[in-house]
Amino acid sequence: MRRKTALFLVVISLLPSSFCFGGEWYPVLIHTHTTFSDGGKIAAALATIIRQSLGSLRADGKCAWVNCDHFDGMARDFAGYVKGIEATGIPGQFIAMPCLELGSKLRPEANTVADANILAIGVLPANFTTLVDCYSVSTGDLPLEEKFDNQQRLISEILGLEMLPVAAHPTQMLSGYNVARVDNRFNMQKGYKGLCGVETMNTLGPGQDDECVNWYLYLVSLNLMVFVTAGSDYHGTVASTIPDVLLGSIGRITWVYADEFSAQAILQAIAEGKTYAGNAGACFGNIFADGGQNPGFKVVGVDDPTIIAQPWVAGRDVNIIVYRNGTEVTRQRYKGDESALCCYPLNGGDEFKSGWTDSDMTPGTINRYVIRVVSTTKPGTQTQLITSPITLRLRLPGETASFFDAIRESDLVAMDTAVSVDPSLVNARDPRDIYNFKLSCSKPLALSVACALSSSQVVGWLLDHGADPDCRLGAGEAGPLMEVAKLGDVDKARVLLGHGANVNIRTDGNTPLVWAISNNHPELARFLIDAGADVNLPGDGGIRPLARARTHNMADIEKLLLAKGAN
Repeated sequence: MRRKTALFLVVISLLPSSFCFGGEWYPVLIHTHTTFSDGGKIAAALATIIRQSLGSLRADGKCAWVNCDHFDGMARDFAGYVKGIEATGIPGQFIAMPCLELGSKLRPEANTVADANILAIGVLPANFTTLVDCYSVSTGDLPLEEKFDNQQRLISEILGLEMLPVAAHPTQMLSGYNVARVDNRFNMQKGYKGLCGVETMNTLGPGQDDECVNWYLYLVSLNLMVFVTAGSDYHGTVASTIPDVLLGSIGRITWVYADEFSAQAILQAIAEGKTYAGNAGACFGNIFADGGQNPGFKVVGVDDPTIIAQPWVAGRDVNIIVYRNGTEVTRQRYKGDESALCCYPLNGGDEFKSGWTDSDMTPGTINRYVIRVVSTTKPGTQTQLITSPITLRLRLPGETASFFDAIRESDLVAMDTAVSVDPSLVNARDPRDIYNFKLSCSKPLALSVACALSSSQVVGWLLDHGADPDCRLGAGEAGPLMEVAKLGDVDKARVLLGHGANVNIRTDGNTPLVWAISNNHPELARFLIDAGADVNLPGDGGIRPLARARTHNMADIEKLLLAKGAN
């Protein structure tokens, strides 16, 4: 059953998933041009447009811009380019990253020379000479028939700069002034080893849109680690008579799932494949697999191979397609609404079920899934959403339960063995309901079980192996530090905070400090206060720590709270 909403997505893009894994989705505009090359707007003007457009997609307005001016159009003012783009950023609000679009030549057909462009995304090196060498890839030692087929060399040069090579508009390859034959159109067909990403949606027409997606799926079928971007290619040209598809579009947005809002975190998330491409205002309210995992190259073990997706799109006809290892395995069709964005959840044809389950998945195997949403609108049939791969491994029967038993028994040897096979177990949920009497939630996460039932050594082991210190099952449930606060275990609290846990985390409406006081644990309360706990942050019902301390006759804690400015 679809749900309808207004066009503006301030709330939609922030819908929480059923599980919390620390990161958030940020809208990023990738591949634009300014007057530093052939764009029609100066950097400051384009940055303002992007902030106004993308900032409306999140309640806090946070968004990012990855500009990719043509390197050969900079008149060699490289230092000015970097400074000019970065100067438009606003700390904590808007990230502006100067990147590049590099050109390559190839001969797709007899007696022709075509352009094949590649984006270089990442931190630009300070060495300008290195960039010149990268752009001007030498072909002097190549045979005549290969002098123009140097895409592979260019990709290798970009990787050498520790940047990410992305195939730019892979179907817009022109032979002179004519579009190349379909079978010759993909500009990476003679070399794509090391290619990190593929632009989608940035095409010359609906048919090419399919070609681009099919090529991306072909790369996925080869088990290549390629992410997708939306490919804005916005030039800011004022020639309104030219169709938007040729000018580029602010509406082609790459959503990035980053651990924090910083340039480094966003680039890292892109490199890990934690992206999806959205067009025409479409976005996902929810997208994850069993266990709350998001798209990415990292293999995630699951006990239930269910893919969950909640796309918001507009269109007369809406198709949600799931691909496994590059091949379509299921398609769900909706009669859509072109007048407004609506939610069309993937449920495998059963409106009472959440998500689609791959019943053909074999335990122990690894599959890579891509979700694509296609709708029919006035411009024609087009891809509105497409994800980077979701990489899943179906765990063997009893594998997860055995790992949780090892946690409960503090069996580090067994835990080591289990995680060597499936590292994602450290953030897994126990499929059984055997800990309900000990924890304040059902089917708890591994770290919460360790905090409630095991030793501080096991807690530290899980954190050292990648467990999220602030991970919890969802709003209204406890989480690791809250379980520790309930028990009053200072050693475990010290381990959690030492691994970056948020001392002021709020889960069920309370904070660790409020819980420590409410459960009469003065030593832990003192430790949390010394560790920076907010002494005025209220708990459930708006009751502050000082009032809790007075209620529980904790005179020493009351004095400490007052000394720290409690009111």
